[in-house]
Amino acid sequence: MSESSVDKTKRKIIDVMHKYQPSYQTSFFFDHDDALLVPKAFSSIRTPLSEKFSNAVCIWWLRSIKRFGPVQPMFQIFSTAKLDKQVIQIITNRLDGFPEYVLRQRAITPEKLESWTEKVKKQKLHDIEKLFGKSKIKRWSVTNKKAAKQLDDD
Repeated sequence: MSESSVDKTKRKIIDVMHKYQPSYQTSFFFDHDDALLVPKAFSSIRTPLSEKFSNAVCIWWLRSIKRFGPVQPMFQIFSTAKLDKQVIQIITNRLDGFPEYVLRQRAITPEKLESWTEKVKKQKLHDIEKLFGKSKIKRWSVTNKKAAKQLDDD
């Protein structure tokens, strides 16, 4: 039996999380009304942020969250080093059309990372195509993979 695309996505993101063992999580929360702008913001920030933090492997995850009202668009960066919030703010201010956001950061323990991957295995993926009004949206990516090799070489 062949693997479904949903199962393949889950397997690949879990494998990446286990491989790189990120220790920080940076989350960008957006207003529901800005949902159509978030996929562009997600793709436009990856290159400048990855270049600025080239010493950290960054695992990017586009998703949504249901909190106190309508579904809220968001994306997260799981990284092997802490990303400076002020630098992030400077970069997003330079990008045209980057929507207003709330930024949260926290350290991730190996136990928390394992809990996260277990949830991804068991739960349904977020319906980001419905929220963002597009099909074939790239849900996740990894940047600065060479940073992990440099850490191994040290």
